Amino acid sequence: MGRQVGFYANREDEQSLLDVCESQSLIALPQSVPTGTEPDGASPKQFRLPPGQSYFYLLPGELAIVEAFYQELPEGKHAKLLAQTSPVIEFHPSPRKGTDLYNGRLYVAMREQSTLFKVVNRAYERLARAVRNWTPTDKYHFYVGARTTEEAMGGTLRLMHHLEELHPATHP
Repeated sequence: MGRQVGFYANREDEQSLLDVCESQSLIALPQSVPTGTEPDGASPKQFRLPPGQSYFYLLPGELAIVEAFYQELPEGKHAKLLAQTSPVIEFHPSPRKGTDLYNGRLYVAMREQSTLFKVVNRAYERLARAVRNWTPTDKYHFYVGARTTEEAMGGTLRLMHHLEELHPATHP
């Protein structure tokens, strides 16, 4: 069973969270790469999602990139990162559609029995702790970044979980 923490982060709050990733020397990796290529690790703040990809992975900096396992997809042109066997944290940014912001998440799928679980879990816990310091939502145990909270409280942004609007817990 995986571990996750859900959040709402506008661009400013996402950059703040990526600062935490940088301070921990995490390496950003794409979901998939062309078959036969090695993924290029990048600093989380410099990483750009490739077209068609909505999230990326973070590898603890003390590990080598080869610890992230990619497997060729049936179509033969791409290889996808295997999150259950790789010591990575999924970073799913909060998608925005107009004034609606949907929840993002940090997620670890690696099995606890894996030899590198402790390494990735330490990195996950540091990131999750930073997110849990944000304002909680009124339901469902999500957390809202400081600037995102200001926008939501000011009525310029709606925090959406599927079709339901959530609010920072400080909302009247």
